[in-house]
Amino acid sequence: VNEPSVEDTIAILRGLKERYEKHHNIKIRDSALEAAATLSDRYINDRFLPDKAIDLVDEAASRVSLELHSVPTEIDVLQRRLTRLELAARQLAEEQEEHAAKERDEIQEEMESVKRQLAELNEQWEAEKLGLGDVKGTRQALEQAELEYSQLEAAVREKQSSGQVVSEQDYQKLFELDNKLKKLRSQLEQEEAAAEKSTSTETKAKLLRTEVGPEEIANIVSSWTGVPVSRMLQTEREKLLSMESAIHRRMINQTEAVAAVSNAVRRSRSGLQDKNRP
Repeated sequence: VNEPSVEDTIAILRGLKERYEKHHNIKIRDSALEAAATLSDRYINDRFLPDKAIDLVDEAASRVSLELHSVPTEIDVLQRRLTRLELAARQLAEEQEEHAAKERDEIQEEMESVKRQLAELNEQWEAEKLGLGDVKGTRQALEQAELEYSQLEAAVREKQSSGQVVSEQDYQKLFELDNKLKKLRSQLEQEEAAAEKSTSTETKAKLLRTEVGPEEIANIVSSWTGVPVSRMLQTEREKLLSMESAIHRRMINQTEAVAAVSNAVRRSRSGLQDKNRP
């Protein structure tokens, strides 16, 4: 069996997307599926598509899901910093020398700053968790309604195929469940948008990630391969535009040669290169 192409792998991932979203109770963006297929094909050479792309999506979704139930990294870092400062303050408490008094003042000032930052982040964290609670409840209600609808629909079709009479009550229940599904999907979309808006501003980054995107996929690839995330997420256009500066970091005093090679590569990528020339 031949290994599927990147495009075929993306199609396979789209077919599995809903299953992984339900299992991990998070959202997986389509761009994450494209990144999983593309990056695994480019950077993971000891395995084959679609398995390596599927594992990427699964691990990224699992990591995001676990983070939702743990203390955000930003808060954890500040808490550890505050603990170290409190320990240093206790150690200097009995010191009588002049430099010790100055250090105590500096430590106290930094402690107050860290406490203020912690208070702000904890407030933001609680707000984000509150918004996520609404989204989670609606998503679970939607999944339950989808299950009820699919089970009843299967039962109705089985009756129809065997020649049995389908009761008016079954048709009415299907109609009600269909309306319920439409309302829940609309409600979930609105709640996700509201949660995104309430926790994403120009000055504040979200503490809780609720979806898997290209960056989450790239982080997993980076942990597997050691390739920097920034390099993986750089677009082809950005790589071509910055080619000279990247080459100059390794080659000195070869300006004309570097420019000639870079221009040749750009021509080739744009389709302007003569196919009969190297």
